[in-house]
Amino acid sequence: MKNTVVLIGRFSKTGGTGTFFKSLLEYYLSKNLNLNLFLYENQLDTEINNLLHEHPNILVKILPQYFSNYKLNMFIADFLIFAHCISIKNKKMHQVVFTEWNLILNFITLFISIDTMYFVHSLPQRRVPMFFKKLLTIFFHRKNIVTVSAHAKKQILKNWLGDWAEKKVSYIYNHSSVPLIKSQSTVGLTILTLGHVREYKNPKLWIEVAEKITNKYDDVKFIWGGDGELFNYCFERTKNNDRINFIGHVRNVEHLYSKSDIYVQLSLVESHGISVVDAMNYSLPCVVSNCGGMPESVSDKKSGYVVSVDNNDCTEVVNKIERLILDKNLRCKMGEEGFSRYREFFTKQKWIESIEEIHKL
Repeated sequence: MKNTVVLIGRFSKTGGTGTFFKSLLEYYLSKNLNLNLFLYENQLDTEINNLLHEHPNILVKILPQYFSNYKLNMFIADFLIFAHCISIKNKKMHQVVFTEWNLILNFITLFISIDTMYFVHSLPQRRVPMFFKKLLTIFFHRKNIVTVSAHAKKQILKNWLGDWAEKKVSYIYNHSSVPLIKSQSTVGLTILTLGHVREYKNPKLWIEVAEKITNKYDDVKFIWGGDGELFNYCFERTKNNDRINFIGHVRNVEHLYSKSDIYVQLSLVESHGISVVDAMNYSLPCVVSNCGGMPESVSDKKSGYVVSVDNNDCTEVVNKIERLILDKNLRCKMGEEGFSRYREFFTKQKWIESIEEIHKL
């Protein structure tokens, strides 16, 4: 009898969590498994539908979209998943896997008395009480967490579990899934940023940097690809500068990478930063903040610069970007070093090897 794996897909249609889910689904489909799949109806796109069509033996359960939007509805969805796991417990059940999980919002899933793996892509901001951490020593007997960086692991242990869970939490770096296309020459220099236009991505500091640079250099332009609640504010603030462009969500981002010269990410919070990894795959020197997992990707002064954004002062960021603008050889050297780091740590093959190790299927 085949091992049964229950895979619960929790991801947004744009961003790294969606890419991760598709990679994990492809991984499971390559194994000789009895796969049970839970998805929300708004997550079904052409790529996922094609994968499901090619594998009609998958048991697929579609949850209503509104179950993903509110805490009570998420609780109901988790209860349905819990009930499903109980109903098939007598079969050869191997594992339950959540592609995104939050200790507070998805607490009921801890009652699933089967080996369970929780993938955590975001950083836990709220610290749970000490008595709750002690209670988790009981519930986590058959549970493991996998996150995306050493920094994220440290935050999970600090805010959720405690030092006792050191061996219960591991991390696997994201891999790049953006196809490589030939770099395209453009007039002047292009500085790229990709991601949701939200407060934690620090768009206001980014705009301040872009204004100072474009006021000084006529041949430099900034592009931010992505949407979010601050998009309209940022678009309106920069609309009179034709070299600072908020362009909204872009599906085929490889065309942006291929036309860019420098990548910048000034986030205040970042568990890893998949767009930085993509930029390294395109041999772009990166200027990133010293927040979250990004310093694990970018080697300071070798593949780019790691800068402080703690005091909201753009001076250091501007200085580092200027060095790269004025020195083409430095851009090329750092870009090549970044690509070498990508090949060493962030390829899909490296990701698969790490997934194999934690699953032991």
